[in-house]
Amino acid sequence: MNCPKCNKPNREKAVFCKWCGTNVVTKATEPLRELVGMETVKNQLQDLVNTCESLALRAQRSGISIRLGMDMIITGNTGTGKTKLAGVLQKLLYSSGIIKKPAMKVVDAVDYEEFAKEWEKNTADLKGGILCIENVQKLLPSGAANDINKLDKLFSCMDKWNNDPIVILSGLSSAFKEFLVSNPDVRNRFEYYFDLKDFSMEELKQLCIHELKKRYGIALSEEADAKLERVFKNEMRQKSDDFGNGHLAVKKAADIFANTIKRDPNASVAIPEDIPGKEFRQKSYEEIMAELDEFVGIDEIKATVQKIINKIDFERERKGAGAKREVKDHFLFLGNPGTGKTTIARIFADILNSLEVLPIGQLVEVSRKELVAGYVGQTALAVEKYVDMAMGGVLFIDEAYTLKQGDNDQFGQEAIDTLLKLVEDRRGQFVAIAAGYTKEMGEFLSSNSGMASRFNETVTFRDYKADELTEIFRRQVKKEHLTLDEEAEAFIRNYF
Repeated sequence: MNCPKCNKPNREKAVFCKWCGTNVVTKATEPLRELVGMETVKNQLQDLVNTCESLALRAQRSGISIRLGMDMIITGNTGTGKTKLAGVLQKLLYSSGIIKKPAMKVVDAVDYEEFAKEWEKNTADLKGGILCIENVQKLLPSGAANDINKLDKLFSCMDKWNNDPIVILSGLSSAFKEFLVSNPDVRNRFEYYFDLKDFSMEELKQLCIHELKKRYGIALSEEADAKLERVFKNEMRQKSDDFGNGHLAVKKAADIFANTIKRDPNASVAIPEDIPGKEFRQKSYEEIMAELDEFVGIDEIKATVQKIINKIDFERERKGAGAKREVKDHFLFLGNPGTGKTTIARIFADILNSLEVLPIGQLVEVSRKELVAGYVGQTALAVEKYVDMAMGGVLFIDEAYTLKQGDNDQFGQEAIDTLLKLVEDRRGQFVAIAAGYTKEMGEFLSSNSGMASRFNETVTFRDYKADELTEIFRRQVKKEHLTLDEEAEAFIRNYF
């Protein structure tokens, strides 16, 4: 969280700023302690608190109370803390004197029509408070809203309410963001927008530990703590669209508690045997490089990978003692189909993970089909979605030259523009690999000026030679526990 005075970053648990000594936890900011992770959101909330305090001071000195717009939107995937954030916002605004009611009115989408039946009475009762509508994506039309929809009356009334009550709309990222992009007039009615990202592996672990301690009074042994991290790392590497985020951490805490008291009803410390779930087995750098050495016909690739690693190590040494390994590059993998680009990308991700350059090391594979949508605004959201999924790992864009198909392909260009911004803005937080045929990728790069500077390292995959293909075939036969007779051996030599 940033210091309210000097605006420099501090640890989440800090009480005083390590830079200027200011107390970073005040009565107004105490609710921020309830949020795990969400550093960007906390800084937004700190700005909100500062605004509230400034309004209060001005009112005291002038005797004139001015009410600024504070209507808010919260978007995020399942389990990212939307409901929790809404509750923290209620506490912040109440402690700052902006609202007078100590509790907000929460209306889920399934109850909205019932709430709207007595609209005038229900909304009048909310003066001095907050109206929070959750799962709002269920109330929205798809695409641009040309017809009257269920929220139009709310939007109309917001113009007359003079920012009282404050309105918070909360919903899932995919559908809600798409609606906001297609309807900028709706987005412009709201002064604050909180876009909650998926929890990182460390944040999931901390949330689970917090839940164990607060709800169940259970601590973790050192070994159990380490195992929990490996379990969450495996979950993160297998992450899909329905990833539970905070729900996963809360359920894991409940399962750990159940296992702990089954083992010993009086236990207050969980041990490794109490931690459920499959663990990620971290391969060592030496193990991964040994796997790479087993591949046939990629000596040039091995040398290139080693140069990349040497560059990473050189940059760390140049920064001095205590510096961490970092990768600030994105890569082009050029070559024909079947030359091993995807396989080497997966091994490369494991290498960077083993060196602690990337915390997760997952490989997220995409192509034009996943990144380019059919409506304005959807493409940017799709690209952002897959970049979010690749955070801490590698985004592999297969046949990247197909992203834009001709000069009139606006959606393809939108995908490229969004990708270029994200790979630059999040440089060092993940690695992007654009893969494809050498010739087509060359034309693609020359037609998109920003690509070459963002994807600044190239790995070239040559075609296999005949003797290399023969050896690959032999190894596959052996892997299937089969053998070649003399006639078959002679045939495959001549075939390749």
